[in-house]
Amino acid sequence: MGIVFLFLISTLNYANQKNKTQANIEIGIDSFERRYYKPELKFYFSFNSLGLLIGAKYYQRNNSKLIGEIDYWLNGSLFYKIKENLRIETGLYHMCRHLTSQENYKIFDLNEVIAKIWTDFNKNSIALGIGTYIGENSYRNLLILNTHFDKIFESEFSIYSEFKFVNFKKILYEVEFSLGLNKSFDLFLRNTKTYRYPSMTYIGLRIKSDGKVENYINKIKLGIGIYPFYENYKLGIENEFRIDFFKTSMRRIIVQASSLTPILRGEKFFGTFWPEKMAYPLQVEYERKINEQSVYLFGYCNYTIELPLDVSERFRSSLGIGMGLRNQQDFEILQNKMRYEISGGCNFRNDFDLNFRFGVNTLKKNTNMGTEVTFKLDSKKSFIGLKVFLDFGKELELRPFFKFENLSHLKNSGSQNKFSIGIEFIKWYF
Repeated sequence: MGIVFLFLISTLNYANQKNKTQANIEIGIDSFERRYYKPELKFYFSFNSLGLLIGAKYYQRNNSKLIGEIDYWLNGSLFYKIKENLRIETGLYHMCRHLTSQENYKIFDLNEVIAKIWTDFNKNSIALGIGTYIGENSYRNLLILNTHFDKIFESEFSIYSEFKFVNFKKILYEVEFSLGLNKSFDLFLRNTKTYRYPSMTYIGLRIKSDGKVENYINKIKLGIGIYPFYENYKLGIENEFRIDFFKTSMRRIIVQASSLTPILRGEKFFGTFWPEKMAYPLQVEYERKINEQSVYLFGYCNYTIELPLDVSERFRSSLGIGMGLRNQQDFEILQNKMRYEISGGCNFRNDFDLNFRFGVNTLKKNTNMGTEVTFKLDSKKSFIGLKVFLDFGKELELRPFFKFENLSHLKNSGSQNKFSIGIEFIKWYF
């Protein structure tokens, strides 16, 4: 399943927090009795009175054939703390709507540029804002009201709302009533009316990265890469989420869920940002430590599903099983100066899988640098990747990188070369 997780209450108390990652997910049904899936991941960076928020989320609704709509929201906001309970937000919110396995001749997208003032009291918050739009659409003016009332009358019930007065004519809204089961789980009932979409009600369960759930989280990652010279894509977005179960000093069960989104180039690089597909790799591993030098043996089962967007194509999937060996519990942890991971097995669509990763890096306190080589092979294609990166931070790491990739198709002798530059945000939970 995809793994960018939801943080619903958009900016509550951000001014009082240091660098932080927020990750949750909503699963439920909508008014049309379709599967509803809403994840979001947010990274917040604090610089005294200033704060930077980077977030991504999407609303996915699919029927039994995995056909439906996906609304993507990407945002970046700056916050300035005026005093303890008063702050200002300025931000850019990008939204686009895509259809899975359906022709979509005119993709709807827009960009909101907003300014809000937030006030906090007790566990509640209210914001008023104004905004405008960038891009080719009929929207020009925007007024916004946000409210959040948490644990009303010291109960487990909370109310969240957002109202948008668009062009001084039309009201869009999102109103949610939730019941907090504990710090990690909420039941929710939400009604929304958004851009060019009918009023919709959602009922479901929200899983949050707070509380007991945090004890099982191993890693949250968001990676964004820019392809300056590649003719097909201009961006690639990767999300990864790992959780551990039954963990001891000798063994554990790992669930790793990811999402991969290649963004089409289009006629202009700074024009529209439309994804070609959504790919959801899911891998479950049983890992066991086999000697005192921290060598780990693991068996795995992986399943990947790809949902084509805005074209009439059926989803694609693959299933595989195999075994592997690694010298640390996660290849991307800068724990050893030399890192490796090798695995291989049977793939029921591509006959076999062979994967190898090797990395070297420094182990300094503040800033590290390193390089990684990746090799993948199956009966249809081979992949070679080389990445060079810097690493800043401890609990929340920032990794700017350069990457070269080669994908070769074995049956038709075709190949593609890609160069990218980007940044990764990685939050570790130890």
